[in-house]
Amino acid sequence: MKKLVLFIVLLVFVFVPSLVKADDPKGMINGDWVTIRVKPGGTTITKLLYGTEVTILETTTYKDTDYYKIIYDGINTAYVSADYVWKYEDLIKVDDVYCAELMSKGFPYSYCPYLNKVHELHPTWTFEPLQTGVDFSAAVNGEEGKNYIESSNDAYKVGDKPMEAGVWYMAKQEVVAFMLDPRNFLTDKTIFMFENLGYDEETQTVDVVKSIFGSSSYLTSAVAATVNGVDEHYYDYYMDAGKTYLVSPVHLAARTKQEGGSSSTYAAVTGTYDKLYNNKSVKGYYNYYSIGAYADKYTNSPVLRGLAYAACYVSAGSCDKYSRPWNSRKKAIYGGAEWIAKGYISKGQHTIYLEKFNVNPNASSSMYTHQYMTNVLGAYVEGHYLSNSYKKNGLFETPFKFIIPVFNNMPEKSYIPSQLSSNNALAFLKVNDKLIEGFDPDINEYTLYFLSDITKAKFDGAASSADATIDGLGEYDLTEEVNTFKFKVTAENGDENEYVVTIKIVTDTTTVEDIVSKLSVKTKEKVFYGINSNTAVKTLLTSIEKISPNAQKKVIGIDGKEKTSGVIITGDIVVISTYVSPETAFILVVNGDLNSDGLVTIKDLLKIQKHLLGTNKVDGNLFLAGDTNYDGKLTVVDLLRVQKHILGSITL
Repeated sequence: MKKLVLFIVLLVFVFVPSLVKADDPKGMINGDWVTIRVKPGGTTITKLLYGTEVTILETTTYKDTDYYKIIYDGINTAYVSADYVWKYEDLIKVDDVYCAELMSKGFPYSYCPYLNKVHELHPTWTFEPLQTGVDFSAAVNGEEGKNYIESSNDAYKVGDKPMEAGVWYMAKQEVVAFMLDPRNFLTDKTIFMFENLGYDEETQTVDVVKSIFGSSSYLTSAVAATVNGVDEHYYDYYMDAGKTYLVSPVHLAARTKQEGGSSSTYAAVTGTYDKLYNNKSVKGYYNYYSIGAYADKYTNSPVLRGLAYAACYVSAGSCDKYSRPWNSRKKAIYGGAEWIAKGYISKGQHTIYLEKFNVNPNASSSMYTHQYMTNVLGAYVEGHYLSNSYKKNGLFETPFKFIIPVFNNMPEKSYIPSQLSSNNALAFLKVNDKLIEGFDPDINEYTLYFLSDITKAKFDGAASSADATIDGLGEYDLTEEVNTFKFKVTAENGDENEYVVTIKIVTDTTTVEDIVSKLSVKTKEKVFYGINSNTAVKTLLTSIEKISPNAQKKVIGIDGKEKTSGVIITGDIVVISTYVSPETAFILVVNGDLNSDGLVTIKDLLKIQKHLLGTNKVDGNLFLAGDTNYDGKLTVVDLLRVQKHILGSITL
């Protein structure tokens, strides 16, 4: 019997004793896709995701830049600019008094060390918990299949099939869990994903908006229009849209930059994109916030679909809302701002985090639905934009309010997956030089049956990955009636996978399939047909016993009770099992017995006749009973054969 066993794989970090000392500080990568090198300024090894845990071995300087020598993935050595690593010790603070205040609000203790530190740096900031009411694991499961990552790195993605635009892949659940865990972003550089996005004239200034776009962006430097001799600027559109719809213009600016709209060449804001959506041109339309931008049945291009939304080719029923069609940049900026404000900010998704991960039980939409973006890093990236812009404009001491989700039963910590191979599957497994029948790397349990004259089992196999190891292979004595052997495959990253083989010693290895192949019946799936009329139950049972004396067998009547005598009728069931095969049930069909009374009479003849006339069709097992010449049809030939049987000239 084969059994598929699913494992929840935990990330294991194995630190190398020869390199790592107990007092070496640990930290995390603090940017997205940070380059690590073989030496300071040297060749790139790979790029690490925000939150990747590292151990810092030493500091060195190269061309006036400090580099850390680090251990990542537990065993690999590299160099990285010190600017892109936070030491954990610098992110936390012990403050029992303030922690008590936080916990009285509803924050778990695990939030305290981080919020203590942020509070020390910015005492005017306030933090409010949002109780989600769900287990953290349930939230991670609720987000399954809803998050993409722009990376082809196997450590972070699922499968090899891009989900969007050829570069976006389904994100691994471990990555989703890390990005969903608020504690991973409780620093003054990342906490702005939790900022309340309602309108605040004091903090959301035009200088902050302009700094998000950057001085080189047309949204900062270009004149949008001249009306009655007065120049209008794009940044003023953002400011006025925010005030009009009570949404943070800083958030609108950050969303535009995140989606690419701060570049004048980005296809969604040029107005010259000339592709067709469902045979309709999108030229002359604009979409600054990627609203409605995702692949659908007409296109794999999110940009094209977003412009189709702007043009009212999709969701046309609401074309009178949000100033659509967006056939100017101004209309797209204002209309999109209204869409965000009314669709998210006013409906309980009033932080960047909640727009990305809808875990607010009080939101208008169900949890894990109505989520603005699929980019799993989206909230982190936009929050980082806000932090940089507020700091650049001297607004860090403004009394910001942050709304931070809290989950039940949160793990001690969540981790970014290791880049070491996690492949811990077997490629094949042999016993006594024969491949286990039906072996599948994803099936972890097998039961085999050996005759009693076999006294040893020699196991041989190989892992799917050359970096994995296997424990348990070799030769063993078969000393018990039931012998169990376990084989552990350990991946390069330390993930373990166990295969179990049970060998049972028997005196007969006949299978149910063997018995069926030797019976004088015809078979179709789990049906025996072509059984002669008036065949005794004992005749069938004796036939099975002659093939395999050790087989277990019984006949169950159409009334559900076991039959030990009498004749077989259409609809009876025979159940067979052997030492090596589980119970298997077969429906019995008797030639000519279409009404399941055990006889072939005028009643059966009439059933065939009505079928031929089309007044009462028969199908399924009754069709097999009527097809007495086994040609797959129910014709006048079968009618005549049943008639001849009734007259005694032939026997069915």
